[in-house]
Amino acid sequence: MEPISSFLLGLALFAASMLASMHILLTKRDVRAAIGWVAIIWLLPGAGAMGYLVLGVNRVQRRAERQLREKLGALRHAKGQPEHHGLLTLDPTAAPRFLAHSRLGHGLTGLPYAAAII
Repeated sequence: MEPISSFLLGLALFAASMLASMHILLTKRDVRAAIGWVAIIWLLPGAGAMGYLVLGVNRVQRRAERQLREKLGALRHAKGQPEHHGLLTLDPTAAPRFLAHSRLGHGLTGLPYAAAII
């Protein structure tokens, strides 16, 4: 194998392992499962990332959660209610910057926006 192809293969395996590890850290709720998957990915660079892609991602649960969020959002929109993200109901006219932060945070993590009591 030529040096450049070895380098490109190593770079691709590193990128796949890094992306899979970031996905695990952002989505896995069980700490033991997250640690186990990250260890497998880094101990078996190519096979670990492929194994996580095939076995580790819970597609059924994610699809069900996404469909539920879409249906609830459409129902609230049809009723004219303000957006609701978990613990806090956001009024778009009161503080638009909080609405933008809530959407961004919810979109990145899937977790609801929670108000801090100061």
